[in-house]
Amino acid sequence: MSKTLFGRRRDIFFLLAVLILCISAFLLVFSTRTRIKTSYYDIQLDAAMRMQKCIVFLRNYVAEAGIEIEEEDINGTGLIGPAYSELLTSLGHLESKRSTLNPNMAALMVRLLHDAGLKKGSTVAIGSSGSFPAMAIATICACNAMGLQDKTILSYGASNYGATRVELNIQRILDLLKKEGLISLNLLAVSPGSDNDYGVGTMEGILFDNTRDVVVGLGLSSGVEFIDLGNLAASIKRRMEIYGDIDAFVSIGGPSVNIGTSMEFLDVPPGLSMSLKSIPEGDTRGLVFEYAQRGVPVINILNIRGLCADYGLPVDPMPLPGPGDGGVYYETAYNTLLTMVSLIIILAVLSVGIVLSRRIRRTKP
Repeated sequence: MSKTLFGRRRDIFFLLAVLILCISAFLLVFSTRTRIKTSYYDIQLDAAMRMQKCIVFLRNYVAEAGIEIEEEDINGTGLIGPAYSELLTSLGHLESKRSTLNPNMAALMVRLLHDAGLKKGSTVAIGSSGSFPAMAIATICACNAMGLQDKTILSYGASNYGATRVELNIQRILDLLKKEGLISLNLLAVSPGSDNDYGVGTMEGILFDNTRDVVVGLGLSSGVEFIDLGNLAASIKRRMEIYGDIDAFVSIGGPSVNIGTSMEFLDVPPGLSMSLKSIPEGDTRGLVFEYAQRGVPVINILNIRGLCADYGLPVDPMPLPGPGDGGVYYETAYNTLLTMVSLIIILAVLSVGIVLSRRIRRTKP
């Protein structure tokens, strides 16, 4: 057997040994990982408990007011609206709507806001449609628990099974909770919602003939500024003027003022984005892109299934989990000493192999 062939085999065996060592070290480190509570677990739990109180209150309010619980509202919360109404703007996924009723969604919002670097006293701009009323509640509860200052603007439009009841629209829901003392809310303005923020519902001319009149009536009686400019670019600009300086922007649902008219919004991931790779041009690109362009953290609440999968929360649970239930309260921790020792051993073996290889080559005739 030639020395060259022997050397090649030796090198192959050495590489295989290093590979086995690396895999063994990885498996050892991975198998000894543990789950630990987040450092802000108590704040998460506080937010979830606040949200649970809100859900219980609204359930009782709906019952006392004689508002019909939809058949699709399997947990009887009153926060699942009818599939069709004057406020309908787009199609919605029922399972996603029911998933947001989990009070631990407030704990998720605490985690996202924490990861965005927000601390007590920070300012959060919230732009919410009526599509996910429970997520609006979750966000406000998270802000209250963290001591954040909210600046909230709502639009009345909602997708299927959202806050589609005219008598229990998104503003009415939050107003009831505020009057009951369950949340602190800084509502600055409202708008019609729907395409171009003009408020003509999807069912206009099909099931209803007054969708525009309904939202205008709600806006004029809201008690806050009613943004009704009939122009998407102007509506986006006015919102930014109202919000002023902020530390993060939370977009709930898919109102056009938030997501804009560009298909590039489909590339915006669910949850927190500290920056975006692709930002379209134009004055109708939406608040998500406007703030991302300015380096403001953006939290996108639209793909609920994706958020549940990423943070260990159930999809369409029945019954609803209690506060403190879910992976969102935990982080994965690895044994630091074991990880460092494994890395040192691997580097040492590689170093020895390189040194021996060089010596062998020098001694070759």
